[in-house]
Amino acid sequence: AVDVTIVADYPVSLQKVADDVRAAVHRAMVDLVGMQVTEVNVTINDVHVPSDDDVVASPLEARVE
Repeated sequence: AVDVTIVADYPVSLQKVADDVRAAVHRAMVDLVGMQVTEVNVTINDVHVPSDDDVVASPLEARVE
């Protein structure tokens, strides 16, 4: 069994995120590692809600023209 804990970004469908993560982990275990997986348990531990305090890195603007 594989246990995965993630934080999801708001707004998302939590069921879709869990299903997509489960499928990706299963596929990676079979294709990349060559192991069969009996179950993949996905736990969404938190939901990140963006706020005005979040700083988004922007590319540096040229100061000299």
